[in-house]
Amino acid sequence: MRVENIKIDFPGKNSTVRAVNGVSFAIKAGETLGIIGESGSGKSVTALALLGLLEKPGRVLEGRIIYKGRDVLLLSRKEKQRLRGREMAMVFQDPLTSLNPVLTVGRQLTDVLRRHLELNRHQTRERALRLLQSVGLGNHEGIMKSFPFQLSGGMRQRVMLALALGANPSLLIADEPTTALDVTVQAQIIRELHRLQQEKGMAMLVITHNWGVVAELADRVGVMYNGRLVEYGSIVDIFNHPAHPYTHLILSSVPVLGKGRKGIINIHSPVSRVTLNGCSFAPRCMLKGKHCLKAPLSAEISPGHFVACHLAGIDSAIAVERRRELA
Repeated sequence: MRVENIKIDFPGKNSTVRAVNGVSFAIKAGETLGIIGESGSGKSVTALALLGLLEKPGRVLEGRIIYKGRDVLLLSRKEKQRLRGREMAMVFQDPLTSLNPVLTVGRQLTDVLRRHLELNRHQTRERALRLLQSVGLGNHEGIMKSFPFQLSGGMRQRVMLALALGANPSLLIADEPTTALDVTVQAQIIRELHRLQQEKGMAMLVITHNWGVVAELADRVGVMYNGRLVEYGSIVDIFNHPAHPYTHLILSSVPVLGKGRKGIINIHSPVSRVTLNGCSFAPRCMLKGKHCLKAPLSAEISPGHFVACHLAGIDSAIAVERRRELA
């Protein structure tokens, strides 16, 4: 998949919110791209646009979403429906609200399989049982007869994975796949995602605010802020050589075992979600100056490492430390 400069608006009575503002990235077969950012940065809206699931009044104002040579935005409604589930699938944030509460797990699995695959009743049931086994669920017969509320959070998330993988999609979008799960179950889900990707060779887009999930799964990372990708590069570049002040700050805000609160940087809350003429991160940036009145363009500072910051040529970690010393 190749996403080219998409812009997504939500028109209102008195104003229009630009939820996504010129985002571009690519995902190769067998690769995992992680999109990370705080709540409200535009991560989930971007994912919904890729599948043609934006609800009105949301709309893709500009850009292209190219999947296997076809622009998803130009497809008809029926073509998008055939694409979803069969070619591209999504694991949504909250499995309890994403699963139908009045249908058993078995009914929901078999309905999805019958829609996308030419299988008889016996073949459909056998595939549903194999799918539950493939995502690490035991007691297949019992789970098939269960309703979602009868399962734990981790089990529901595995059912969502089974539903998404039913037709062997080429691209899996996982939106906050470990949210609301305890640490042990998070680790299990991450292992399952990694194993299933290795087995099926599918591409993955993982959307999260958890750096641990990104570190475990992603090959490349996009850091999103206020509807823009402010930094984009390999997992090594982003973790070892963060070049945008926002990337450095959110990495510095992650607690390190054994260090307590020492070294943790607090990030001030955003003033408001508005589209600024200049750099959107400037109101919160410790390095802001007159140059920030102009919106920065994304520049390649090393092979495959892109940063949208006027100070991209400066080591942000050193610059932030100097500013703290001056303060």
